[in-house]
Amino acid sequence: MPQVVAGGPGQARQDQRPPAVPGPRVQPRHARQPMLVAAPAGRPPPRAPRPAVPQIIIAGAHGGAGASTLAELLRLAFGGAPPGRRPQVGEMPPVPDADPARIAAAGWLPVPPPGTALILTARGTAHGARRAVIAVTALELRGIRPVAVAVIADGAGPEPRQAAQRFDLIGGRTGPLIRVPFAAALRAGASPAGARLPRRLLTAVNSLAALAAAAPGRHA
Repeated sequence: MPQVVAGGPGQARQDQRPPAVPGPRVQPRHARQPMLVAAPAGRPPPRAPRPAVPQIIIAGAHGGAGASTLAELLRLAFGGAPPGRRPQVGEMPPVPDADPARIAAAGWLPVPPPGTALILTARGTAHGARRAVIAVTALELRGIRPVAVAVIADGAGPEPRQAAQRFDLIGGRTGPLIRVPFAAALRAGASPAGARLPRRLLTAVNSLAALAAAAPGRHA
């Protein structure tokens, strides 16, 4: 029966609209769009994590092996690299003078983090070579292989024969042995940044930097 609804005064009309038939509910088009939420004011969007900065550790085979000076020279060598890719050069205490097995078992030898390039330094003397053999053996027992051994010249003359023979004992158990020539300015206490250094010394430092930067599992 048609429904009668009131119109104007004294009038009546019939509602001709058909009754509503239930059907599928259609979501409005605008409601199907993902809602975009603005980031809070003052907060930049998150950035992708940066790759880890390469790490280089210098360890002295004994006290006075030139580890601090070499670390400073390497920092200068990497000075031109972009800040995000410039290796961080650090130092660790000298390896003790004791039986290598005891050093490794007693935990006297700090273990660098994985992916760290380790450079061992030793003076080019008989004593320095003896301590280098001890240090390399102790590191070997801890599963650590230096990427290079920097043999720091103790004077302008040739390396003592006994020292050369002892350095031969670690051949093949580490990375290359790099001879770092004597520099009178550094022996006198001059800063590496301001001293006039021999070309051969700079070449040796650049070789050490290249070996450390190219160590396995690291980024140059």
